[in-house]
Amino acid sequence: MKKVIMVFMALGMLGYALTIDRSYMAMEAVKSGETYDVKGIVDNYPVDKEKLYAIVFYKNADAGDVLRVKWIAEKTESVSHYEIATVDLPLSPSSGVLRTQLQKGKQNWPKGTYRVAFYLKGKQVGEQTFTIGMGSTDQSATEANPSAPSPITHFFFVKKAWHDKKGYIDYDEKSDTFNVTQHKLYAVVAYHDLTVPGTIQIQWILDDAGGDHRELLLKDDMNITQKKGALYFAITLDIDWPAGNYHAELYYNDRRIASAPFKMAQSVPASVAHDAPKPADNSDKIQDLIGSKWVDNSEGKPLVIFFPSATRMSFDGAIRPCIISDTRIKMHGKHGWVDVLYTISGDALTMTMVKTGAKGVFYRMKSPASASATTQQAENGSVTFARRYCSSRGSSNEWIAFGASGDFSFGSLDNDIVAATGKYRVMGETITVTVKGEELDALRIIRKRGTRIETLEFDGTVYDSNLCPEQESNR
Repeated sequence: MKKVIMVFMALGMLGYALTIDRSYMAMEAVKSGETYDVKGIVDNYPVDKEKLYAIVFYKNADAGDVLRVKWIAEKTESVSHYEIATVDLPLSPSSGVLRTQLQKGKQNWPKGTYRVAFYLKGKQVGEQTFTIGMGSTDQSATEANPSAPSPITHFFFVKKAWHDKKGYIDYDEKSDTFNVTQHKLYAVVAYHDLTVPGTIQIQWILDDAGGDHRELLLKDDMNITQKKGALYFAITLDIDWPAGNYHAELYYNDRRIASAPFKMAQSVPASVAHDAPKPADNSDKIQDLIGSKWVDNSEGKPLVIFFPSATRMSFDGAIRPCIISDTRIKMHGKHGWVDVLYTISGDALTMTMVKTGAKGVFYRMKSPASASATTQQAENGSVTFARRYCSSRGSSNEWIAFGASGDFSFGSLDNDIVAATGKYRVMGETITVTVKGEELDALRIIRKRGTRIETLEFDGTVYDSNLCPEQESNR
């Protein structure tokens, strides 16, 4: 069927699209390591504010991605739908945080409604709205002053918290650094002068730990009916925490009101822990999972899962804690711990959700072929394939590969996802490919050097071994 292979490849190229995790406007934002220290999360500025700040948390960015930021006066007392400024900001690969700012001119800002819009490759991926000079007198004064009293009087972390017999909160071992074996951690919060009723939400966030960055671990809500009081939240991991930096954020009625950092540290020096003997694991099934990558064969965006260790897995591009036994995987999802039963049959991994019975089948992603060329018998004699054939980045930006046993695979140069696999056979000057039982239009051999195939063409797109990244060259 015409162009089927190109559709599969295009789907593989989608990978994990950039998303704006969250954004907000701030009174002040100062660079601090890989993030920003923010004072005064606002949705309304005073008309004489010198600088306006937008903070953007993003994830799934590719190398070379550029975020276009547009500052727009949506409806003000002087103009409407007016683009004030546009700036292009390069993104770090994967996840990160950036700040963009707008400087006031000689005149005060016109009162009205504004927004900051975020674009990637011409497509809007997020926005943040705010006003200037539109709040009530009391509210505006509070938001305009980053040093105004916060409704949070205490926000800290402890090893244990509980209510005593009189209903007051008691706790043990307050700290900002804990052992990675502290599986349950508590945050204690004291507040005053809240408008009730309302909801306080805590977000537990991994900043930089275990090779991961900017990962939301857990959200937890608590209804508030008293203007003044104290409460505590808890987070529990069934495994040791990855050592590194974390923080928690508090929101009241979806408005951020406080943030506090904490660390999880190894109980012994890393060098000692590395050399210490580890218990043997005789489960062949578990060892088969560790270090393996698996992909489903859906015709949409391929879903890849990866097990870098016995306590961590990558699911849909996000690293999550997990516990693996010989029959079950317990992983920490977006809404808490999830139990999954699994079986391995050859190169097929079947996973079944314990709670819902939903089932998914994944197939082992083969390691890239060795640097030596692949030889295959053809109807007119032997032919030799290069490791991969790639299209130019100006056309489809894809790769295709042929294995010695007749296996065919293809994907995008932008990521390590195998979009789909199939079988192939060489017939004269053409190569016929079958994917999911469907025979596709033949790939035409354009150029050979002896028995070695150098260049192929499919549906107008040229694939050449010399177009692949230099590290894949097998010459």
